[in-house]
Amino acid sequence: MSDHEGGETVEEEPTPLQRVLELLVFAPVGVAVTVAEDLPGLIGKGRQRFETDVQNARVIGQFVVTHGQRHVVERVGKLLHRDTTDSDGSVGSVGSSGSDAVATPESTAAPAAPAGPAAPSPTRKPEADPADGVIVEAALAGYDTLSASQVVRRLESLGPDELRAIHRHEASHRNRRTILNRAHQILEAKGAGGEATSLPSATAPSAAPEPDRPSEYDRAGERVAMETTRPACEADREACRALLTQALADARSARGGDALAGATTPEELLERWLHAPSPGTILYVGEFHHAVVGLGAVAIFTRPGATVPSGRIECCYVETAARGVGVGSALMESMVAWCDEKECRDIDALALPGDRPTKQRLEAAGFTARLLVLNRPLN
Repeated sequence: MSDHEGGETVEEEPTPLQRVLELLVFAPVGVAVTVAEDLPGLIGKGRQRFETDVQNARVIGQFVVTHGQRHVVERVGKLLHRDTTDSDGSVGSVGSSGSDAVATPESTAAPAAPAGPAAPSPTRKPEADPADGVIVEAALAGYDTLSASQVVRRLESLGPDELRAIHRHEASHRNRRTILNRAHQILEAKGAGGEATSLPSATAPSAAPEPDRPSEYDRAGERVAMETTRPACEADREACRALLTQALADARSARGGDALAGATTPEELLERWLHAPSPGTILYVGEFHHAVVGLGAVAIFTRPGATVPSGRIECCYVETAARGVGVGSALMESMVAWCDEKECRDIDALALPGDRPTKQRLEAAGFTARLLVLNRPLN
């Protein structure tokens, strides 16, 4: 309702009855209509948030149960050993593996050495050479901010002098075993083993090493990813065999999996990817909180009539309990980066029919469907 005064329209104030109708009738109807229209989206958002939280909690719980016992045993052993040395006044021997050895009766019966000035700590890190820092920064910009997996996958492209500088720089700073071991291996493979052996040992470091993986928060207080990847080594054989066994079983239980997996065994795959890999093949392992929970293999091939190589992801698998925390994405990024370093023009990856999660992960990584292979069995 309105009155016309001086050519202007003046809206009348709603009556109390109209306000009651708006609050008690029209508003609830509008809310109901809005909820009905947006309900699927709200349900999807709620489910996604809930499933993500549950998955993360499940993964953390799995690792606490699986790997917590080992850490508890180690801590208790160290406490018991420390109590023994404090009461006896002697220090037990340390085995070559680096674990505390149990004191023998002879060692406990031996008289304590006279008290004297403390000896210099044998675990002091070697002195840092500023010249090495310059070489390392020129070879790998921002080296000190890179994770071990990011450094390791770039070492093969460096020369012996750069590798030695990185080895010395790493030993005098963070002392990460993964980088030290890999640099040493590459130096030996390139014929520089004689000089490499004079570098600090990575298996018996002169200083307590930092973990190969970063902690959840860096020194600046920023959160860093707890999922990383690195090239597999012989020490990963058993973990890789267990993962491949499960991966092949999962593949064969899916539609079309028999045609993909065939009669292949984990040992055959490890022989090709780990034991005797060609320069065109690499096997990565994915870690979460220091535990190997996934693997990925990629190879290089040349298409008929092509002159530029292509990449082919032959395997990318993460154990069920560790899915949803980024390990698979980290493996995919490492394999794509390796193919890019090898100057591949593109990368192939396979997905079984009906395996929508794998297809979605590949599409999220930039893959698109290029070829659909159909099969018809014959009697």
